[in-house]
Formats: sequence, structure tokens, C-alpha cells
Amino acid sequence: MRREALSDGAKLAAQAFDTYYAYFGTCEFDAAKSVITHHLKASLSPYETGVHLKLIVRSQQNAESRVRTLAW
Repeated sequence: MRREALSDGAKLAAQAFDTYYAYFGTCEFDAAKSVITHHLKASLSPYETGVHLKLIVRSQQNAESRVRTLAW
């Protein structure tokens, strides 16, 4: 029974590691452009340091096109 419990625990730990993501750094907000920029200092994936990632959202409101960008 103990071997099965350890095996299950190891499986849960591996699953948690595979689905968890974290990073830290600073950020700034440009209110005029509605843009948040994250300056990544470190993350669980060390190769990401210094790389930029952008999330761009396009929407339509009252016949007006809008674009929102999240960069980190």
C-alpha cells in the first residue's frame, strides 16, 4: 500500500509541475493605449527571460474597432 501511495503522490506532483506556471518582474501600464507591459525577470522556464509575449484582443463596440494588447 505504501508503494502505491508514493506512486500516486509522484504522479500528482508531476501533474502539478506540468500545469503550474509562474514568473516575476515589474510591469507598467500605458493608460492612453490600454497596454500593460510586463518586464520578466525570471520564470519557471529560464529560457523565457528577456523574451516578449503579447496577448492582443480585438473587439468591436458601437461600430468602433478596439485593440487591446497585453505584453509580458
